[in-house]
Amino acid sequence: VGGLLGTFDGRLLFLDLTQDEDGNVLVGQDPPYAAIRLVDPATGAQSTTELAEEYEGKVTLADGTLWFATASGRVTA
Repeated sequence: VGGLLGTFDGRLLFLDLTQDEDGNVLVGQDPPYAAIRLVDPATGAQSTTELAEEYEGKVTLADGTLWFATASGRVTA
């Protein structure tokens, strides 16, 4: 569960929010993200890459790099 950010190498790039042990999505001002999901629009094939750690904040995809910016001002790429 997450949002479409754009495209990467011709595939749709989604970020999936972290879920608790019951499968409920964690939400809030700076929701934590757990994985990147790429979807081939022609075939529907998907690949998921778990993030090394959870990242929070507003997310931007720019030139193939994901940027996470929190309300406190912390920025991670």
